[in-house]
Amino acid sequence: MIRFVADQGGMVFPDVAAKLPGRGAYVSADRDAIITAIDSGKLVRALGGKTCPDDLPAMVEQLMVKRCQEALAMGRRSGIALGGGGKIRAEAVAIGLLIADDASPREARALRGDVDHDWVITALQSHEIGVPFGRQALAFAAILPGATRQSRKLAEELWRLAHYRGQGRSN
Repeated sequence: MIRFVADQGGMVFPDVAAKLPGRGAYVSADRDAIITAIDSGKLVRALGGKTCPDDLPAMVEQLMVKRCQEALAMGRRSGIALGGGGKIRAEAVAIGLLIADDASPREARALRGDVDHDWVITALQSHEIGVPFGRQALAFAAILPGATRQSRKLAEELWRLAHYRGQGRSN
């Protein structure tokens, strides 16, 4: 679910972290559901607002990507997120794999076969995965076992973005 709030002037904004003050309205974390809520006027009406920005669905996606990148960066610093195919292969076990949507299909298949994992997400582009690891682009990242609460929170953010971008679960 994505929370939306209205500012003092009645403009509706996404609150992907669900921490902004005031009354909020929740919409399914699905681009089509958000577009329907905007077009029907239900979102503005639910918040007592006046208007929605034209680029609200894109704004939601951008904020969700940023939130995933921040969670990945935190995971990298705490040792539960690892970037790069070689490092992931050396680890050999991961809770989940992040494979860039624009990664080589051959390399992705090879990595999936080399690493024991529970799930795979392909919702991010290589330049989006690279940012938390201090790189311009990175095709592969992994969530490692350990720090289960943080791993679960990171996975939830990634799955929410994958759902928003219309991608399902993959093993």
